Amino acid sequence: MVQPNNRVYPISWVSREKYEAMKNQLNQLSKQTNTDIFFNEKEQFFEIKGRSTKTVEEVTKLILDRLIPVLYRDLDLLRGTGPSSIDYKKAMSDLSNKQNVSQNLENSSNPSNPKEVSDSEDDDYSDDSEYSYSDDSLDYMRPKKNNEKGKNQTSESETMKKKANETHGFFTFAKNVKNPEDILFGPPYETMAAADYLWIVGCETGTECSLDSNKTVQIFGHNESKVQSAIEKFRFLQSLYKRLRRPTVVTPCIHYRTEGEYRLNFCDLRDYVDESSVALPKNFQRPAYVLIPSFKDPKSGNFMRPKGLSATAQVDSSKQQQKQIQKKAPKSIYDELDDRFSEAHISSPNAPQSPLSWSSGQFNERTSAPPGETPLWGEQKYTTNPSKSASRGRGGGRGGGRGGLNNSFANRSGAQETPRWGTPPPVTVANDDFPALGGGSSPSGRGRGQQQRGGASNGRGRRVMRLTPQKAPKPDPTKSKSMLTMAKEYNMFSIKEALSDSLETARQFRGEVTLKAKLGKVLWRNIPKEVGKSKIWNYTDIKDVCMKELRIQPTFNNVTITRGDIAQTVWRAVEQAFGPSVKSSSFFEIHVDGRSKASEPMKPAVLYTEASWANFFKVDLNKHTLTEIDWVSLDSKFDFQMSLQVNEIGRKEVSPFKPFIRRVALRPSSDGKTNALAYQNVGEGRLLKVKEIYHKQVSLFNVSKDVVLKMTRFENVPSEIETTGSEAKYSATTGRGFVGFDIELLYKPYEEKFKQNIDKPIFGDTQWTKDDIFGQNDHVFTRFMSSILHTMNILEKALD
Repeated sequence: MVQPNNRVYPISWVSREKYEAMKNQLNQLSKQTNTDIFFNEKEQFFEIKGRSTKTVEEVTKLILDRLIPVLYRDLDLLRGTGPSSIDYKKAMSDLSNKQNVSQNLENSSNPSNPKEVSDSEDDDYSDDSEYSYSDDSLDYMRPKKNNEKGKNQTSESETMKKKANETHGFFTFAKNVKNPEDILFGPPYETMAAADYLWIVGCETGTECSLDSNKTVQIFGHNESKVQSAIEKFRFLQSLYKRLRRPTVVTPCIHYRTEGEYRLNFCDLRDYVDESSVALPKNFQRPAYVLIPSFKDPKSGNFMRPKGLSATAQVDSSKQQQKQIQKKAPKSIYDELDDRFSEAHISSPNAPQSPLSWSSGQFNERTSAPPGETPLWGEQKYTTNPSKSASRGRGGGRGGGRGGLNNSFANRSGAQETPRWGTPPPVTVANDDFPALGGGSSPSGRGRGQQQRGGASNGRGRRVMRLTPQKAPKPDPTKSKSMLTMAKEYNMFSIKEALSDSLETARQFRGEVTLKAKLGKVLWRNIPKEVGKSKIWNYTDIKDVCMKELRIQPTFNNVTITRGDIAQTVWRAVEQAFGPSVKSSSFFEIHVDGRSKASEPMKPAVLYTEASWANFFKVDLNKHTLTEIDWVSLDSKFDFQMSLQVNEIGRKEVSPFKPFIRRVALRPSSDGKTNALAYQNVGEGRLLKVKEIYHKQVSLFNVSKDVVLKMTRFENVPSEIETTGSEAKYSATTGRGFVGFDIELLYKPYEEKFKQNIDKPIFGDTQWTKDDIFGQNDHVFTRFMSSILHTMNILEKALD
């Protein structure tokens, strides 16, 4: 078992006589605090072991404040003699005094009133020392102190045993939690740079908590209720940790503004008509695809060539390609159902039968067209020429030559005509066609063996059930829904399903929560070759078939505009529609990798400083995207992505950020505007290293009373080295990097509710709920969505 422990190394030498003078008082302090205090004469250190980090820290503080100053008098060269035995006895008397001990324990067990630390206390510490300042925001992302492996880990001391008047409990972390310390140490809390949840839970519940080597927290308390309360808090921390590390929930939504029956086609970006309007981020990799609609011709009933497809694009529909698709295409659930249904035999005296052909996302597909039949674009079906295909008789059934479902259910070996849907089956059915099902087959014959086993069970064998086709009721014109209405309802259902669970996770999170929509373009990757360029899909198939079965993934380009002329047009359209900007700001966004000590792994962080002067106003640590809604607008140049994100906020006055801030300088240009940022890495890049720098200019517009449009011009500013050596200096000058524009929409009522997460209690949910986000009958969320679509329509008209 790994006990919480601390070691205190005094500078002065402690002889056996000195230790004997203080031994009794140390033993008394050990009993009062339920800890073990030892002194190693050989290596000269005091070791304190206890049942919780909180208790060990308290006793350590007592020794540092009461005992160590007395020992240090030996080093005072101005004194003629060292401290006498009377001095040691007096110091140890103060150390073991019950009133002092209880007062110190009471002060240190109150995390809500920590000791104030002034900025002047940090003026003398060394910036470059890796051991100078341990109170850092990245500290919670690494194993904490007092976890030294090796000595004294297998033996259990008396302090870890349950006392007569105590209650003992434990909480064991789940097996899929690799490192429990990732849960037990979190983002900054109060004045703590890294929240120590063993300490915090112990203080809030009045218990002592420690983690052993078996991923179990040992909890000691004076009554059962306090121990159970501590267990529930650890369970809350584990639940939140696992929720934040789930894969991002990605949900596609397909939208078309006007009424019309359409199917969807994956179009290569190079064949897209509006390819020039698609903003491509830096280091963009092809291939990428976009979704375009294919509408049905009202005269012929066939789906036409998509308008979004360029004139030079070719559609591959050759017989050879179709045969390759049939061979290489993986079996979907529809193909498996085809194989199962084809095993059933439908007896009819005059019906010619043919096998059912289903494929992923389309019914009744043929790999090639028979003689006299012409393939349709987008569907591997065929039309029938009556003069050349009269011999097919009634095989077309309802739906005619377009391949209705009545061609489907058929006997592979029969030469009879397939009956229409609704045709009653024959009255008498041969027993050989529907034999009893048994547990196995005999060598002499399947049917005979099944009959024998059926007779063995009182003549009641299991038989295949005939499913009689029934006529569907006539649709009620008054209750029928248009495709536009069905798509809206489907999108709303998908969005609520994706956001509901993630909003519950956000309620438990302490930090920054955002729900915003960003304009851009939804691109698609991992398109299998066997799908083909001419394959068309229903809007419900994109999520259920393309993403889940074929593993096609949507990818948001994450930038709205990269062309300056389009940005000027959009800016003018926004000002004409919503008026001038209500607020503007400019700042640098510095992406770094940092750590407080060289023995720790590097962790990413983002620092924000105002462009007018070096005022660092924010530090971001970890950002988790819980849900992404990829909204595809088929009749617009812009799509948008709505994302629900949570962000852990750090502190700028701790290492390694504080020494880095001292190494940053802003250089104004001749016109008085800041356009350059000079900086140095910390510890030659071993403690903090700058990865990227962005210069951002933000303007806010009021779309409505509750909706804000945020337009950002960003530049990825390149860095250049100015001086080399151990103290290398770098400069990042604006006007030389990749420039892009982002358009985001925020909902003010959401922002007000999410402010509760900044200062919420660690253990518990916020007061807002998911019903506050959606509103009664979803009217709140619908209002936000309407504002987004209204803004997109304005920009679309301006670009047309």
